[in-house]
Amino acid sequence: MRNGDFTRKTIDSPQTNYIVDGLLGANRLGIWASIPGEGKSLIAEALCYHVAYGATFLGMKVKTGSVMIIDSENRKDILVSRINKIKEGLKLDSYSMQGEVDIQHYSGFLLDDRATWHDIVSEIGVLHPSLILIDHLAAFHRQDEDREKQTKKVTTTIELLMSLTGSSVLVLHHFNKLDSGTFFRKLRGSSALYAICDAACEVRTLSKTEDGRLEKVGIIPQARKDITMNPIRIKVEEEDDWLRLVYDGTYQPMEDPKMDMLLHKYYHLFLENQTEKTVKQIIDISKGFASDTEVRECLRFMEHKRGLITSERKGKGGGFHYNLCLPAGVQHIDCPWCNQRFNINTP
Repeated sequence: MRNGDFTRKTIDSPQTNYIVDGLLGANRLGIWASIPGEGKSLIAEALCYHVAYGATFLGMKVKTGSVMIIDSENRKDILVSRINKIKEGLKLDSYSMQGEVDIQHYSGFLLDDRATWHDIVSEIGVLHPSLILIDHLAAFHRQDEDREKQTKKVTTTIELLMSLTGSSVLVLHHFNKLDSGTFFRKLRGSSALYAICDAACEVRTLSKTEDGRLEKVGIIPQARKDITMNPIRIKVEEEDDWLRLVYDGTYQPMEDPKMDMLLHKYYHLFLENQTEKTVKQIIDISKGFASDTEVRECLRFMEHKRGLITSERKGKGGGFHYNLCLPAGVQHIDCPWCNQRFNINTP
């Protein structure tokens, strides 16, 4: 299914060594990972259309080119609706289609079965995409990602696909679990897959609207060959018929996503209700969501590492009471995770 301008164009642009400057290099493999539902597909699809439209992506330069999206993650109606909104958002910003976008939806393509490659490779030969998006990896092979030798069969074929096409490949992948560990440890098939990638990012939801739509998303680059940028926060502006991604500054996430989520949640408790709190009150709020140890670790981190709260012991041998840290004269505080602004209650 072709999506966009069906008339082939000759794209005249100087040679560049990137697809998105600072985020993904030319003829390189990028991996974006998270638990399901964090916004990977939306951000990656928007990136693809920014490449096809020659539009800067979150302030970063792009190399204009054609793109292939190989998708098995999203229902077709949802995919088409989201893509149409992305295209309308780019048109509102006065961009027009420069390359082509070819969408292969539930194509039957398997990385580890060369018998399924013919149609995809033929289409790539016509399209000459600068970028191929694979969403998501587990749907396009039959190997056991927990076994390194089997994962290497997949990584070898990804490298072969890149060598045949000269394209960059962006793979969307899932974590094994949320609760602990670094990006490397959480990534399924981690050692073989992570070893060959040139750029890797974790994607995290930072906030949602009242009706459950994504509002703020974080991209956290990992230390790889072509990546030096800081974590960035993205604001998702969405109406009924258009969608835009807007750069919303940098932020400082914790490496462990569960602890990061807890810190964000607890800081909002202090910002929304600016009265002193005890450990017991916070633990009671967190029952079924976090252990007592995790709560105390978050409070220590917020106080001693981030300087977001202060504590004092009430009476000899008494418990600690925590208060929001309020610099003199401040009238509002912006949450360092989602950038939401909170007014300060003054006596």
